[in-house]
Amino acid sequence: RKKFYGVICMHMKAGTVAKITGIDEISNRENVFHIFKIKTVGDSVKNTGSWNQIFATVHFVFDSKDELIETFSDIHSKIIVTDPNGNNLIHRMLDIETTAEDFFSHDA
Repeated sequence: RKKFYGVICMHMKAGTVAKITGIDEISNRENVFHIFKIKTVGDSVKNTGSWNQIFATVHFVFDSKDELIETFSDIHSKIIVTDPNGNNLIHRMLDIETTAEDFFSHDA
């Protein structure tokens, strides 16, 4: 059993979802136990700065700073949501290196 629980809210840029890849690969990770996909192919997203721009939440567990960084990076490199022009709509809003350093510097 892992020590920590994390949830990534995958924020999207404005656009229309044309293709989604990587969900199955990330779902098969040992430390990922649920992906709640909110958007599907054909959905249009506007810049609202709200929950409406969330593509999915990914729920996972981890034991260390390195595992957190590796999991986060793997999720963001493999789950790709593209528009009809092939542009990735996922907007990585978090600097995971700084966040992980801060989290683990407080004797978590």
